[in-house]
Amino acid sequence: MLRAILLGIVQGITEFLPISSSAHLSIVPRLLGYSTPTLAFEVLLHFGTLAAVTAYFARDLWAFVLCLVAPGRLGPEEAATRRRLLGLLALASVPPSSSPGAEAGAGRALRERSYSSAAIMIAVVSTSQTDARSGRAVC
Repeated sequence: MLRAILLGIVQGITEFLPISSSAHLSIVPRLLGYSTPTLAFEVLLHFGTLAAVTAYFARDLWAFVLCLVAPGRLGPEEAATRRRLLGLLALASVPPSSSPGAEAGAGRALRERSYSSAAIMIAVVSTSQTDARSGRAVC
């Protein structure tokens, strides 16, 4: 039970860092002398994270739904802002290798190069922004 609580805390802390929370679920038990968690346990931890994130962002997620199906409830400016953000989130979710022309551009470069974890972490942290109204990170 204590091990599950500890791994849940590690998952919660590392999920939002620009590093792999799954790697921590393998590293921390080894450092503490525990056996590596089973795949089912790791999936359960990730579902717990999904539930927590969904609960935390419930208002924002509901606003995204409203901006598409009932924009009048948000007001024209808020609905337009939410639609724009939703479009940018969808665009940011597309992997570079599936973008048009990726074979000639960035997709191939990403596949051919191997970047260090530190370089990736610095890039993610240095390009993140904070939403002035909510104080939440917007990447």
